[in-house]
Amino acid sequence: MDEELEKQNFPSPEELERIHRYTRRRLAAEELYVFSVALCDNDVDRDFEQFTLEALEKLKDLFLGKTGVLDHMASAEYQTARLFDTWLETDPSRQTTAGEPYTRLVGKAYLPRSPKNADLMLEIDSGMKKEVSVGCAVASRTCSLCGADRERGGCSHQKGKTYPVDGKLLLCYDKLSHPTDAYEWSFVAVPSQKQAGVIKAFAPLPGQDMKAALQGWVSKKQSVVLDTGAVDQLLQYVERLDTLAKQAGKYREDALGRIEKLCRLAEPDLPVDLLQKAASQMDGGDLQRLEQALEKKAARRFPLRPQLCAEKSREPYGDPNEAFKI
Repeated sequence: MDEELEKQNFPSPEELERIHRYTRRRLAAEELYVFSVALCDNDVDRDFEQFTLEALEKLKDLFLGKTGVLDHMASAEYQTARLFDTWLETDPSRQTTAGEPYTRLVGKAYLPRSPKNADLMLEIDSGMKKEVSVGCAVASRTCSLCGADRERGGCSHQKGKTYPVDGKLLLCYDKLSHPTDAYEWSFVAVPSQKQAGVIKAFAPLPGQDMKAALQGWVSKKQSVVLDTGAVDQLLQYVERLDTLAKQAGKYREDALGRIEKLCRLAEPDLPVDLLQKAASQMDGGDLQRLEQALEKKAARRFPLRPQLCAEKSREPYGDPNEAFKI
């Protein structure tokens, strides 16, 4: 496995502490492989069902610690990983079929690095094992059009079909709420939820600075997950940028003040406000060059001459010490 790619999947110290809630002994980060996965969301899925926000909030707690399997096979032989952290993510810029802000339940899972799991880790990294599906139970299924309880006979509406409502054709689907249990999550070939699956997590490569890492992810146009470690890194990066920005702002303010004074000496006929307007559009390098140019011109116009200057007297018979008098 590629060494740099492998390092991206080590747990952070904070993640390691969460993982230890499910292990018999304390493990080193090098013994574990972690990855992020989108479990389910509040959009209408291929089965024409939709989790409500209330359901996602409850599932967030129910799925914590649950095991991942293959093809929903309820056998220890097919256990692959375990969720050690779960959270909700909302994207206000996206809307669901129901016109709600898109929200998804995201989890982070771990598995031990071992010869047995080497193929699975490679399949996850290569994208072959990507799509996932969840197994859970809910207490309420209601019609999206009339609100009828499907468990009690429901109504005449059939999910997956469209019906005219107030002059509009609306899709009928079941709204799932009040989860009672979460059994497992599974790697599958075709998930019910179109967006469910392994997702990329943000992590700079070894030796890569934060700016390059961010530019790389933006260029890929792929969503990434920020864990607590990545958030801490970004906060530190922003704090450093903030400090540098304040220092640069102070330097710029001082430089503009010096340039204004030099302009009055070197270019008295040049309107100061015009120079200030031009200087305000310059970067630090151009400001430095302008200041140096004005310094040279001011020095030519007003050469500095020390009071004690050892020059010969202009008068042939004058006092030889005249040049040294204050």
